[in-house]
Amino acid sequence: MRAVLPWMAALALLLPASPSWAESSEAGWIAEFVWSPHYCSRFHDAREAHEPQCTAVNGFVLQRLQQQTAGANAADCKRGGPMSGAIVDQMVQFTRNRVETQRAWLRHGRCSGLSEADYAAYAEHVDRRMSWPAHHPSKDREALTKPEAVLADIVRDNPGLATAAIAVRCQKRQIASILLCLDARFEPSAACVLPDNCPDRVSLRHGR
Repeated sequence: MRAVLPWMAALALLLPASPSWAESSEAGWIAEFVWSPHYCSRFHDAREAHEPQCTAVNGFVLQRLQQQTAGANAADCKRGGPMSGAIVDQMVQFTRNRVETQRAWLRHGRCSGLSEADYAAYAEHVDRRMSWPAHHPSKDREALTKPEAVLADIVRDNPGLATAAIAVRCQKRQIASILLCLDARFEPSAACVLPDNCPDRVSLRHGR
């Protein structure tokens, strides 16, 4: 079990109460957990290749937490700048990637109405609640399975999670990530329209 960070202990006391962002906001969220071997295969000498996500053994890793607000455009957001180094250091303990953590904050976090500390804490809350099957599908690179089987294994390992709240995102036949729909309270929800771009048979890129 991963250690509970000090600011996560404080969050546990805050979760039953109203969130600290705009009180009128009812927008849900989408969390994306990328499959690290697939993600890292896209980079060679880039900064991302030197992040802990790619220099050590990792599976599904939370990469973004994005609020579902119609018409929102990060380029139009003027709320603050990059996330502070101290908060990034805290998030890297579970995101395993400083580059993507900062990118997620600039694109999705700073316009959400959350402070960077709250964004980090809610991201940790979402990450900690997910359990991932240890071996699915086979580490044989040629082994194929149905996307529905991948989702069924994840639902089995996460009691209370509905299949309608998650989706598999693919690049050709390779599983790229898992998308998780959340409501405004960061609870799993079936209210999102999640993309379905996978073929009938998919595989997980073999890790280290």
